[in-house]
Amino acid sequence: AITTKYYITATSGICTRTDSVTVNVRPAPIANAGPDAAYCYGKVFQLDGSGGATYEWSPSTYIISSVTDEDPSVKSTAPITYRLFVTDATGCRSLTDDEVRIDVVPAVKLFAGRDTVAAIGQPIQLNAVELNASGVTQYSWSPADYLNNPLVANPVATLPRDMRYIVTGTTPEGCEGKDDIFIKAYKG
Repeated sequence: AITTKYYITATSGICTRTDSVTVNVRPAPIANAGPDAAYCYGKVFQLDGSGGATYEWSPSTYIISSVTDEDPSVKSTAPITYRLFVTDATGCRSLTDDEVRIDVVPAVKLFAGRDTVAAIGQPIQLNAVELNASGVTQYSWSPADYLNNPLVANPVATLPRDMRYIVTGTTPEGCEGKDDIFIKAYKG
């Protein structure tokens, strides 16, 4: 386990001879699979390995590049734990692996509401609804024209004409979902 000097003594009759050999033990490389992380459903991302000259990731599930890449590309659709072994430049392999847990944020599904009608100049409440539990924390409506606040889930629109709005919902991990609503404006 450690560098050690060994001695040998040989005796033949009255003759004695002693010699030594030092066995140098190189420390094994330490695999580092990177920190646990969460990524968006179906998005391509990279694992972040270090600690060796060559790499061996397992399992190969969802890895779309090579399992021997330092930072392989992954397209995960479900939570998974990857294990990493490394080998250094002298051929020493890590004694233990390192693990990284990958969580997957569900695809963001939004509903901006059914297409509708509104009287010109009269306020109409819009309301974006997240249809699954992906964790949307930010909303953005586009265009921002005629909205009292385009950065909330439920702005009020006061329209001078027909408008189509697109709402984008974003999770803290950067996952996005979109939907649109068309509002026909009429006099009356």
